[in-house]
Amino acid sequence: MMTKNERWRFAPAGYAVFLVALLTGHSCSDSALPHCLDDQQCSEGSVCADTQDLCIRSHCGNGERDPGEVCDDGNNLSGDNCSADCQSDETCGNGIIDRVKGEACDDGNNLDGDDCRANCTSVLCGNGVVDEQFFEACDQGVLNSDEPDAMCRTNCQPMRCGDGIRDAGEACDDGNLSANDGCTPDCQSDEICGNGYPDISVGELCDDGNLLNHDGCTSSCLLEQPAWVESTRSLPAPIGGQAEMVYDAARGRMILFTGRDTWGWDGAWWTRMTLSGSSPPTRSGHTMVYDSVRGRIVLFGGNRRNDVWEWDGMRWIDVTRPGGSPVERDLHAVAYDAARGQTILFGGYRGNSKTWAWDGANWTDVTPTGASPQARWHHAMVYDARRDRIVLFSGTGVGEFNDTWEWDGTSWTQVTPDGPSPSVRWGHAMAYDAARSRVVLFGGASPDWIEYNDTWEWDGTRWIEMAPSGRLPSPRWGHTMAYDSARGRVVLFHQASDGETIDTWEWDGTQWTEVTPTNFSPSARWNHAMTYDAARGHIVLFGGSDANGAKQNDTWQWMGTRWTQTARDGVLPPARSGHAMAYDEVRHWIVLFGGNGANGAKYGDTWIWDGAEWIELFPPGPVPAARAGHAMSYDAARDRIVLFGGDQRSDTWEWNGKQWIAMAPASPSPRPLEHHAMAYDKMRGRVILFGGKAFSPYDSMWEWDGEQWTRITPIDLSPSPRSSHTMAYNPARNRVVLFAGDDHRNRNDTWEWDGTSWTPVSPPYASPPARFGHAMAYDAARGHMVVFGGYDFSTYYDDTWHFRYEGDRRESEACLYGFDTDGDSLIGCDDSDCWGYCTPFCPPGTTCDWSAPHCGDDVCDSYLETCRLCPQDCGLCPLVCGDFICDPGETEHTCPGDCRAAAILNKTGKSP
Repeated sequence: MMTKNERWRFAPAGYAVFLVALLTGHSCSDSALPHCLDDQQCSEGSVCADTQDLCIRSHCGNGERDPGEVCDDGNNLSGDNCSADCQSDETCGNGIIDRVKGEACDDGNNLDGDDCRANCTSVLCGNGVVDEQFFEACDQGVLNSDEPDAMCRTNCQPMRCGDGIRDAGEACDDGNLSANDGCTPDCQSDEICGNGYPDISVGELCDDGNLLNHDGCTSSCLLEQPAWVESTRSLPAPIGGQAEMVYDAARGRMILFTGRDTWGWDGAWWTRMTLSGSSPPTRSGHTMVYDSVRGRIVLFGGNRRNDVWEWDGMRWIDVTRPGGSPVERDLHAVAYDAARGQTILFGGYRGNSKTWAWDGANWTDVTPTGASPQARWHHAMVYDARRDRIVLFSGTGVGEFNDTWEWDGTSWTQVTPDGPSPSVRWGHAMAYDAARSRVVLFGGASPDWIEYNDTWEWDGTRWIEMAPSGRLPSPRWGHTMAYDSARGRVVLFHQASDGETIDTWEWDGTQWTEVTPTNFSPSARWNHAMTYDAARGHIVLFGGSDANGAKQNDTWQWMGTRWTQTARDGVLPPARSGHAMAYDEVRHWIVLFGGNGANGAKYGDTWIWDGAEWIELFPPGPVPAARAGHAMSYDAARDRIVLFGGDQRSDTWEWNGKQWIAMAPASPSPRPLEHHAMAYDKMRGRVILFGGKAFSPYDSMWEWDGEQWTRITPIDLSPSPRSSHTMAYNPARNRVVLFAGDDHRNRNDTWEWDGTSWTPVSPPYASPPARFGHAMAYDAARGHMVVFGGYDFSTYYDDTWHFRYEGDRRESEACLYGFDTDGDSLIGCDDSDCWGYCTPFCPPGTTCDWSAPHCGDDVCDSYLETCRLCPQDCGLCPLVCGDFICDPGETEHTCPGDCRAAAILNKTGKSP
């Protein structure tokens, strides 16, 4: 088939001459040739037509078809089935474009499917004709557009997902229908976790539209399961009397492995860690170190092992590599070279004098060709971040030692200190005090088993024996020490050889202080009251009846991992049970009302707790009658505390911060009740009431909107009728949680209310034992429900349980310490998990009252804020070389241990 150019090239010669004359409008150069209108000069062999408007061959237009003519209709007009030059019969398909007849093309045939249609109109998107044979799906002519939401594109295709233009209803459009490239094939998701669209192709198992953990879907879009976990109230018990401890800077706590189980120390309390997955096999003589580049704790060896395990904050992971590893050993020493991102190992029982380096994936023998320390065990090593050196001291082996060695990353150098050194010893412990740039050594034993309790510090040139004031830890060996960079303390832990004495001490640079926990929790009790103090970030518990029926008036604070008794002195509310408490978010105090006193007395008094002391109020006007078994809840939208019932009453009262107001809601209202439960649904702005009893338990449910009560009929299931249960609002899931209660038998079931229906929650593991008369509150800073105490007709409980949704890959964000421990690339107040610290009165999804305390209000809240979390309020943290954070003002030169590690991370202060 001829192309358009070929058709022109093979047109009759006369037609070509005519076309040149017609298109150029130029005359021939011979002035003697004929002239037509407008002084058009005809070429040789041509004459002016009769109409004098056109140069034609002399025989065209004479009515006879002469040689070289296709037609001749006796005129020189086009558009009458014979062209003016007699070269075309003006039919489509003759190979000549007859524009007078409206032809846009003519390819010499009458076929569709090529570049020219059978009717000699061109194939051109935008001509208003839908050419289906050319795969046009639409053609709106000049309305074709590549702007968003145009019905037809400039390629005559309708708007669609995958055309590269983001139209209404599309979350993205990258021009293709491929997955896992930043836009799903249906253009409904940019494949980023938190957009509300579960992108299965990129590994998302859920997506609830946020980056909040503990709401059923993690900030990495992995599923979470509901879990009850009991807070353990004992002390670590090391295997063989020895344990290893390091500071986990990414999570702001000490981690201790006893050889069997894992514990955390928060500065006041030991908490057994609830593990996800397996744990290192039982052992002693192992070592641990914190890998600051990878945010992991590395454990090696012990009990003739050479396995490697890593702790990621939630679980231990076996990362042992077959082959090329150090031989099995115990009583060795390790230190983490932060500047080079390596764990350095030396010595050990059944070891040798080789030096090994672990980079997180493989072991490398880095033994230098020059001098090295002699083989030994029971020695100690620690990294000096300021001087970029690993310091080794003493130990035992073939001989006894009190030598000092330093490792610079490539070679060992024996250092001759200026002045005396600690005596020959083994089993001592060392830690690097980053705030003071000193290596601290404590204790150990002599070759003839004399135990020491002396304290020494190494400043890089000399050993200095310290003279601490006050009481000292007893002489010992086999203890463990680590530096808590958040609190600026060296922590020492030890279990004595008698297997009984377990103590914890802290060194502040001048003295030792014993901090061994002694007061574990409130005594067993029921019918106590508990609520969350949002301004101070802890739960407050007051009163209740103990196992002997005696009423209590003690005050306790739950600090996230431990109970602390407070308000031991001063004026206290009389002992009581069956009272109610609620937290006033505007005035930042807890309001207590009523309860049962001793000898059957009833109270109708009003008290407030301001975080430091109890103060009795004497409000003007009427007050609720003395009672017990009532319920109270704070209505944040209206700034009112709502009180209902108690002692089988049906009255409704509100506290406005100054006085009690008797409400008169229109009927209907809840029946007279006692031991019911109430909670404020902050997302929906309603106080929810469920259950309670008069002569028998009920399952009725009501809402209070500030003016009236409305009976609610849940969809489908409901909790059974019950009393003495608890309810609290979980802002992470926007649900009210109900737990346990008495329905003529003990319950330990958990339910969630979403505003329309109840859903039973079935944790895959154990729940607290069945009970009633317990207390429950939501700890917003730590993101979990806390339950304490209760009774089950035979046992009074003193246990503490936590409830929240948990994933199996990441732990909670370490809000206070500036590390991204949940892996969502958000830190501190930029992470929605930290709202309980940063905006304690504004859960995610609600509107903030920015007059309330928050990060950025120029007030450093010592209970909730730190220089890491909120520097705009609390100021910049002091520069501490060795805290694993490259602070502004630190450089690789001034603090290689922090800043070279940060350079490896390529992000300051974040763990991977």
